[in-house]
Amino acid sequence: MLRQWHFLITAIVFGMLGWSSALYVSTFPAPFKKNIWDAIFVSFAGPGMWGTSILEMLRWFVPHLLFFYLIGDMAEGELQYRGPLVIPLVGSRRLWWLGKITTLFILAIGYTVFGIVTTIIGAAIALPWAMDLSPFLRSGALWTVPDTMNVMALLAWFVSLISSTLFAISLLQITLSVWWRRAFYAFTSISALMLLSWLLGIDNPILVRWLPGSQSMLLRHTIFDSGVPNHSLAWSLGYNIVIVTVVFWTSIWHVHHVDIWNPTADIHLKEER
Repeated sequence: MLRQWHFLITAIVFGMLGWSSALYVSTFPAPFKKNIWDAIFVSFAGPGMWGTSILEMLRWFVPHLLFFYLIGDMAEGELQYRGPLVIPLVGSRRLWWLGKITTLFILAIGYTVFGIVTTIIGAAIALPWAMDLSPFLRSGALWTVPDTMNVMALLAWFVSLISSTLFAISLLQITLSVWWRRAFYAFTSISALMLLSWLLGIDNPILVRWLPGSQSMLLRHTIFDSGVPNHSLAWSLGYNIVIVTVVFWTSIWHVHHVDIWNPTADIHLKEER
């Protein structure tokens, strides 16, 4: 399912993200030295609790939107056009679906790591490399960063939050696409869900940790914003695991019953024999 243009467009999007974030950081006059990790933080920290900036939202939203677009047709398209051939070749519907879920998990992690690496390369055009967070980032001039935070811990937060959220939400997406037999409807619904997470959480700190999209917003976690109660890394990972578990068992049942012999139907359930 992977094409060369998938890698190309992903590299362009994340490279531009890193470069533009580096330029954004460079515009702030400050007596503290800046480095590449300022741009990485801006690129992946997500919108803040009280922030209404469309630019901040887009930095967070566009990489998610791109992933949902790239994987949107991975299950429904194959089921619609090659289901009667692929399913018997694989051996069973459940095995086919487990293969899709495993592929999605690998893609979510790979996409996140590839995106971060490409963003670092893009940011290096405008800011110097360093082995630690900059004095500017630690100063708290713009963001509150814990004193114990270092580069490896920050990267671990980014990879954990982004990849787990991408996996959970995109699993819901491909399940809806098979359920509705319309990949575009599922893509639109998931995109709207992410936007609502941003909007509803802007001035509702109590609601933040219950919103799906908030799980990948670093700045809406308690360790970075004390005004948001009980929103930790463990909570976000647990939240995403619950989504995956519920969607997994629901999708297993549906894929076992969906009518692969009539791909033009909207929703058809195979009768039990």
